[in-house]
Amino acid sequence: MNKNFASISIIIFTLCLFSCAKKPVACFRFSNENIKVGDTLSLINCSTNFKDVNWLLPFGATTSVVNPRIKVQNQGVYEVTLQVGLEDFAKSNEITKTITVKP
Repeated sequence: MNKNFASISIIIFTLCLFSCAKKPVACFRFSNENIKVGDTLSLINCSTNFKDVNWLLPFGATTSVVNPRIKVQNQGVYEVTLQVGLEDFAKSNEITKTITVKP
């Protein structure tokens, strides 16, 4: 009976461990909010509980680099989206921020 109890306990613990895993939380900041054409902008990832990363950058560019750097070529207002996930994005979270590039 002790063997059955131990086996059942291990199974319940394992199921709880995997089902109770924390979800990813997307977070990033810009290295500089006062960016001008020609500057290099660093995107600083402060996300938690993630393994996978996908950035959606201006002009349709994407990258899976955790903390990418972008050479800013044109003025305007741009959206940057960070998606972080686990299990190939089966569990995921994303955040979008805008940045204004000055001449």
